[in-house]
Amino acid sequence: CGVVFGIIRAYFTSSVESASALILEIEFGWATTDIGLVIGTSFLLATLLLLAIGGMRRFLDPDIFMHANMVICCLSTLLLFQGVGTAPPYIVLADILGFSTSFLAGTEAMGRAIAHAEPGTLLCVENIWVVRIVGQNNVSRFLS
Repeated sequence: CGVVFGIIRAYFTSSVESASALILEIEFGWATTDIGLVIGTSFLLATLLLLAIGGMRRFLDPDIFMHANMVICCLSTLLLFQGVGTAPPYIVLADILGFSTSFLAGTEAMGRAIAHAEPGTLLCVENIWVVRIVGQNNVSRFLS
């Protein structure tokens, strides 16, 4: 389950990044260099948010932590709809919230997958990592 979630997370982040770039270019007429700068900056800001929220992880129940991050991640996509997020700051906020919360939930899910791996079986750590790397870095990013 953790591996599948990681693949979906990679698909989500790549798709939101592409959608944000397309919206900023078509709807707001931004140049591609400006879009790259803004999306790159949103990645950096998401990293800071990741560190801040990740530091609170030890105070929260792991189930609540993972599910709360998933809910925030899903809700952040609402900012990309016309009528809701009709300005570039909303789109950047959707990126920051989506990237950081999906990574936090994905980390928790992957940790659970590794913790439940069974040596010498199809669900060993090595196979989990191969499926994770191929699924996240190749399949999901290609499809998005």
